[in-house]
Amino acid sequence: MVAAASATVVDVRGLTQVFDDPLVGSKITALNHVSFRVRQGEFVSLLGPSGCGKSTILNLIAGFLEPTGGEIWVYEKPVRGPAPERGVCFQEAALFPWLRVLDNVLFGPQAQGRRDDITAKALELLRRVGLEEFKNHYPHQLSGGMKQRVAIARLLMNNPQILLMDEPFGALDALTRLQIQEYLLTIHQEFRKTVVFVTHDIDEAVYTSDRILVMCARPGRIEREITIEEPRPRKREFLTTPDFLDYKRQALAVLWGDKQSEQAV
Repeated sequence: MVAAASATVVDVRGLTQVFDDPLVGSKITALNHVSFRVRQGEFVSLLGPSGCGKSTILNLIAGFLEPTGGEIWVYEKPVRGPAPERGVCFQEAALFPWLRVLDNVLFGPQAQGRRDDITAKALELLRRVGLEEFKNHYPHQLSGGMKQRVAIARLLMNNPQILLMDEPFGALDALTRLQIQEYLLTIHQEFRKTVVFVTHDIDEAVYTSDRILVMCARPGRIEREITIEEPRPRKREFLTTPDFLDYKRQALAVLWGDKQSEQAV
């Protein structure tokens, strides 16, 4: 667990987001006064149903959107747009199909004009995600899980302090998803990055997170915060323990209601 005394690095204050809906000529309130904090090195998941505003929160923290109301502070500075300390990983790996794996990982630093030994660092990151031997492959020659590992290596290559991850494993099969979760947890443990992770998968949220912020449907707001006390590094046996099932019941109690949650686990 991350110590409670750790410094706050992401501070979301009274966040409200309203979008125009041209189909009906009115406005939609996607988020309603959302507030939370994320501490240095913490792994926090936003859990909730589709359309509750999880991805909107992530895009606001990334600086891709400007909030309708409220504000977001990162490292004690207001967010006014994207910045290098915040890196984003989407559900689709979005690799450049015309570049080999190694060149995809090198793209960010090269675009910034860096001249240090970035190739050695890129190869080391590929080794850590188990893909060094595929450095000369093109994206179409990789599986979905391998593409996501390349995307994670590319993200880390830019050395962001905060990883914003928008359902990055949502399109993967169950076994591959478990494997990539392990890669991510290893990276989180080793590099001590701060992670804000969007998911609608309860098991994934409980297994990976230090805290889960459970959201309700639109207008999105945080209904409950669940602290996961399981020590790190996590072991898969945790998934079969009474503690895991209890955390899952807590989340389901918010998402489905108490009676349904008791029957679902």
